[in-house]
Amino acid sequence: MDVRKAILDRQSIRKFKDENVKDEDLKDILHLATRTPNAFNAQLTTILYTRDKEKIQEIAKLCGNQPQVASSNVFILLVTDLYKVKAVLDKKGLEMESNLDAMKQMAKIDAGIITYAINIASHNYGYGSTIIGGALRQPEEMKKLFKLPEHTEIAIGMTLGVPSLENSKTNTKPKLDIAMEDEYDKELVEKAYFGYDKDLDDWFKSIGVDHPLHTDIIAKIFSKKG
Repeated sequence: MDVRKAILDRQSIRKFKDENVKDEDLKDILHLATRTPNAFNAQLTTILYTRDKEKIQEIAKLCGNQPQVASSNVFILLVTDLYKVKAVLDKKGLEMESNLDAMKQMAKIDAGIITYAINIASHNYGYGSTIIGGALRQPEEMKKLFKLPEHTEIAIGMTLGVPSLENSKTNTKPKLDIAMEDEYDKELVEKAYFGYDKDLDDWFKSIGVDHPLHTDIIAKIFSKKG
């Protein structure tokens, strides 16, 4: 498949048909995900998935009652996994370092790389997916659901399934397209960011959606409360 075309055509899919992802396709998608680079080749990210419909409904509730999760055929959970490190150290009679924050952070970065690989690989097979940050809403309950051991943490979730025709690509949401050479340009960033605000507002109006401005959403998320 043309990689450039795959990147440009890829979109988040939020509604799925009641059809199964083929076993052989899922196996290869997850295999391709394991081919991504990772810090120190330590393999600190573990992939779990489920096709159990009842379990997926429970996951949807834990993610904030997201219908895009509930309608998916496969739910994928990416986990930062230091349990495997603990197992190695135990066998060697060694104790685990107490401060592993840096390694946990790198494992989360690795998880992000894996999610994009799954995203593109699933698109190659004609499936759709969406990255689900809501998997972090109730991490302890999610850990219980997947029976995660100690020294593991939820990194991110993903849906996978056969896209509904309602997801057909007709009008692509604009993206903030900016890269700087040699040094950071504050003026360029501000101009681009507020320009993107207008582009996105125009796009929502073109599809008949009443949506708050992007910068208003950012302000609501990041401004000091109280």
